Amino acid sequence: MGKKGRFKLKTLKTQGIILKGFNYSDYDQILTILTKDLGKIKVMARGVRRSKSKIRGGSQVFSLVQLELYKGTSFYRMIQTNCVKSFIEIRENYDKLLAASEWAEVLDKVLIEEEKDEEIFKLALSGFTYIAYKETEKTLRVFEAKLLHHMGVLAKETKCNICENEDIIYYTERGDCLCSNCVKVKTDQFLDKGALKILCFFIRENLEDIERLKISPKILLSIGKFIQNQINN
Repeated sequence: MGKKGRFKLKTLKTQGIILKGFNYSDYDQILTILTKDLGKIKVMARGVRRSKSKIRGGSQVFSLVQLELYKGTSFYRMIQTNCVKSFIEIRENYDKLLAASEWAEVLDKVLIEEEKDEEIFKLALSGFTYIAYKETEKTLRVFEAKLLHHMGVLAKETKCNICENEDIIYYTERGDCLCSNCVKVKTDQFLDKGALKILCFFIRENLEDIERLKISPKILLSIGKFIQNQINN
């Protein structure tokens, strides 16, 4: 084809957090990346598994990277990537690795592809940062709660929507908060008064104030099970 028939691919530059990847062929991978400007996307990384690949260093899971892409038929295609922050602390600590894996899985599960939301991108990045450097269990629950609240799944209320009782609260499929007296069908989507107040504190308050709060493992476990039920439903 002559010079007149050539065309230049339209490339896109953005920052992204690599949530996960799976092998597509002997040398390629498909990466799920949460980007600042495009939302969650699938990216084909050609040749990334080759030992001398130029994009290998900037394609590690949980890393914050600077990307150059173009949009293909089925996937975005990676042209270039540079690592901005590797979060090596996560990969060197088993508990942090588990927490980061769960945070990435939650983000992947609840976010729709190609739906830009810079606040969620900032929240996701803060989550990985706090997991890398702070207490893992509490940090994970805080960011899961803030994410679900941002998406309209969890409210800040600690009272029944009907009678304002603050006893045991059930969350309905519509996201209503109802006490044990007002709810018609009891499910496993409930929290007692103490756990509910902690969950709402997670949603309302800033990270510095939450960090100073001492919370029992039992309450964290209760909140964790509740949040997982919300995500899975």
